[in-house]
Amino acid sequence: MEAKDHVFDLLGRQQNAESGRFREELLRGFLTKLLPTAVSVDTGFIYGFEEVETSKQLDIVIWHRAVHAPVYDAGQFVIVPPESVIAVISVKSRMTRQELMHGLDNLLSVAALDAKFRRSILTRNQRRMPAIAKFLVFYSQPQSTENILPTIQEFYANVLAERSDLVSVLVPPLQRVDPLKLDYENREEVRRVYPRLITTIEKGPANYTQGWGPPEGTYGQGVYGPNLRRLPFMYRHETKITTAFEKLIFRLLEVVFYTLESPGLSLLSAWGDLNPSTGFRSGDAEETVETEGVPLLNPNNLAPLEGGNG
Repeated sequence: MEAKDHVFDLLGRQQNAESGRFREELLRGFLTKLLPTAVSVDTGFIYGFEEVETSKQLDIVIWHRAVHAPVYDAGQFVIVPPESVIAVISVKSRMTRQELMHGLDNLLSVAALDAKFRRSILTRNQRRMPAIAKFLVFYSQPQSTENILPTIQEFYANVLAERSDLVSVLVPPLQRVDPLKLDYENREEVRRVYPRLITTIEKGPANYTQGWGPPEGTYGQGVYGPNLRRLPFMYRHETKITTAFEKLIFRLLEVVFYTLESPGLSLLSAWGDLNPSTGFRSGDAEETVETEGVPLLNPNNLAPLEGGNG
């Protein structure tokens, strides 16, 4: 946070683009030092191999360089195959409605690639490849949080009213899931579409985590729209136990260590209120505020499933 305004202070408001690129590089450089050398932290695109549209340019692409070759490599700019990617991050300066919508759209360009290429590949433990972890990170808080959750809700409701391909990813796992026990497979299928965190590095209330609902205590009883047994939600989360930045790094480390098949408990413990010997969090480090959440789809206004069965 102390370094983020260096370029802005030197060049002024007319060079906002350069200031933004500096902030992307600031976070990229930090992650490069933090993460294992088996993964690479770059900027670039995820390639669709003429099967799916290539992603939009992504500020940060964390990919498994040790076992995958890039499609194109020009130093810190890469074009990589979907199966190599562990996580992507869209980096913005201040959380405004316009920047929020732009960041969500940027991350959404990964969803079809994730679903097309990774769902058909099995890992060593015979599970489908996990979802690419998607994060939207702002340096500074918004002037007001009043419209943040409604904007996120509006964005996904509009997308899923039109995108049959994404509805076909989401509906089957939400129909299969046990409402009382969110199993790994169905949870990861849903995460192919949604970001795990929308968060700010600056301290403040505008931090959000993807979860499940409705939160009114009717688990196992409700059925929504086309027989959905749970709904994906976005909740605000507090930062009293761990900061928003600590939560972000914990989640990133978690998905990286899962891909590398390494527990990494001692490093995770430093970021996530985790007991390094047992692997359990010692407090409610998620800090989810269940009274401040919105559904990420409208079950009564979904595009038809591909094939016409929706």
